Amino acid sequence: MKKRLLIALLALLPSWLLAQDELGIAGSTRAPVNTVYFNPASICDSRTFIDIEFFGLSAFVQNNLAFVGKKDFSMLDYSGIGNIQFNQKKNRYYAKANVGIKGPSFTANWKEHGFGIHSGVNVMTDIRRLPNAFSLLITEGFDYAPQVGETNSIEKLRIGAMAYGYVGLSYGKIAYRWDNAILIAGATVNRIFSPGGFGARLDNWTYTLRDSSELSTQNLQGELGFNSFGEKIIAGKGWGIDLGVTYKKRTKGSFGYTPFNPCTDGKYKYKASLALLDFGSAKFKSPYYNYVFEQTSGGNFNGNDDTNWDEPTSADTTFTEGLGATAVSDGGKLKIKLPTALSAQLDYHVTKKLYAMGALTWGLPWRNKLGVQRASYLAVVPRWEAQNYEVSLPITLYEMRKPMVGMAIRLRSFIIGSDNLNAFFFNGNLYGASIYVHFKMSIYKHPKCKSSGGGKNDFQRRKSRPVRQAPRSPVPCPKF
Repeated sequence: MKKRLLIALLALLPSWLLAQDELGIAGSTRAPVNTVYFNPASICDSRTFIDIEFFGLSAFVQNNLAFVGKKDFSMLDYSGIGNIQFNQKKNRYYAKANVGIKGPSFTANWKEHGFGIHSGVNVMTDIRRLPNAFSLLITEGFDYAPQVGETNSIEKLRIGAMAYGYVGLSYGKIAYRWDNAILIAGATVNRIFSPGGFGARLDNWTYTLRDSSELSTQNLQGELGFNSFGEKIIAGKGWGIDLGVTYKKRTKGSFGYTPFNPCTDGKYKYKASLALLDFGSAKFKSPYYNYVFEQTSGGNFNGNDDTNWDEPTSADTTFTEGLGATAVSDGGKLKIKLPTALSAQLDYHVTKKLYAMGALTWGLPWRNKLGVQRASYLAVVPRWEAQNYEVSLPITLYEMRKPMVGMAIRLRSFIIGSDNLNAFFFNGNLYGASIYVHFKMSIYKHPKCKSSGGGKNDFQRRKSRPVRQAPRSPVPCPKF
């Protein structure tokens, strides 16, 4: 039974791989095809005219149960990376992770408007409030002697997992102008296609481990839902919506200013943004199984049974007979929520090319719904940004309790970064890591933004004049 539980745990690991919002690039003013996932208004607040992404990959994993000891790996030697250890000193455990593949994506600007097309795939897993007693069953198995005969309770445990692809459209616009400020609004609508999803909420589960192969249930309150994964390439569909606004305080006047136009002054004092991210869900048609457990007496789960967890009919027998509960379904579609969150950002222009962004993201809990919950965090991201290069150092308080430090580098259109390099920076145990890379092509200058004057730019013309003549005002760019 121990092997079965460990296999079930390890089966989740491929989905334990989303760089949590890619904070190292989230504040950039020159990567709209990436920042749109953080705030859709950013595509109309970019110094980039056209941004095209060919391919991107992000991976993120973080938990507080399993780790690799600091003596088993280094930046140059990963030979001991398979030596997994377990921290059994926590009262509650969590695991959040995702792997994201960004497909062809595109953003462009025209006057006061920004447009975007996005595509990609996400696979994610979210486990919250796993109690210490049950973590011992995962790591030690049913034959763990100290727990035999003990009665334990699990409360408010939440598990979510889903794989989905998406195709989305984004639009942003400068909605209002003041003398030295602008208000930008944006929205993204994603069409969701999913092969499978899983959700569980255990409000209360009281159980007793009878012996090395039998677990009896005394009380079970909660809900469980999953579809027959693998039967259909597209088993569920849905919609996801992002909404965002940005207030940008400029150093000069805003009338006639276009963010992406390099012929105008792009300097600003600060930007304040607010966004609603991933509001929506995927709905699955049958075959799927949805259980609402309201049992005050239960049965026994035999750890030596022949349950095939890939077959819903086999799993159904285990849940209804082994756990002594009756599955209740409303006859409708199974709904799995997307990782919805509220996010606020403040980006301050410190001096010249130095910026500092603060971000607060709050993952909506969905306590009584099935779905994946986004992580909550507080972050500060200083960055050094120019047109052709950018370096940032994201510092995050993950889930409001776990400090993380990362780094991101942009070399014109190529981006590589990580939001969690703790184990490498501080020579500590490896509880998680992240990495993201993006291959793009960026065009910063609008083709109509050219100075007149017989092929010479304004600087060259001033340089060729006699010193005694006062320089003329710069030739303005034509309107477009």
